Amino acid sequence: KMLVNFEFEYRLIRLDDRIMDSKTYHRWFYYRRSSLNLTKKISIGVKDAVLASGVNRGIDFKYLNPGSIFQLDQLHYNSRYKVEGANDDNQFIGFDINYLTGKGERIYLDCAVDEFQIDIKDRSHVQDVFGITLGIEKTLKTGLVSIEYFYSSPWLYTNGGSFTNLEHEGYSLGYYSPHSHGINTYLALDFKSYRLNIYSLVYQNGD
Repeated sequence: KMLVNFEFEYRLIRLDDRIMDSKTYHRWFYYRRSSLNLTKKISIGVKDAVLASGVNRGIDFKYLNPGSIFQLDQLHYNSRYKVEGANDDNQFIGFDINYLTGKGERIYLDCAVDEFQIDIKDRSHVQDVFGITLGIEKTLKTGLVSIEYFYSSPWLYTNGGSFTNLEHEGYSLGYYSPHSHGINTYLALDFKSYRLNIYSLVYQNGD
């Protein structure tokens, strides 16, 4: 019965290349998520991801192992390969909670952690790095409407190395930017022959 309510997802995504000093940096995103339906209305999920980049970087088979611990593999890689363009892995962990109200509404909480600061001596100037999203989504007879609030702490995506920000062709695939917060709204209306999508983003950036 538990296996029926359990789901595992793995994705390998090739992001766009970056060029610096006449060198081409290849970028890869490894993502996996495990989720469990506790009840018909509540589900929880945990996730682990790595954004890897480097000069002519290829696929890393250590990240393809479903049972590997990305954080340990990242630390091992960074300490072993001290060459230009190789020490550029950035690992994330996170969790999410989804609640279905039974009236066509979904309330969700999503959190991503980029870095833990475990050294008490550095706490005064180096803090935990994370992002959090809280939203509600409602299914309509003719479409969908959602509104969500997000907050991303300083240094999110920026502490791993060169080009480890989670974006593709200049568009963010995650939180809008480090040290920001804002509100996303989305409205989709279905008609007989077409769909109308309306997006809105209001945000504020810090220093």
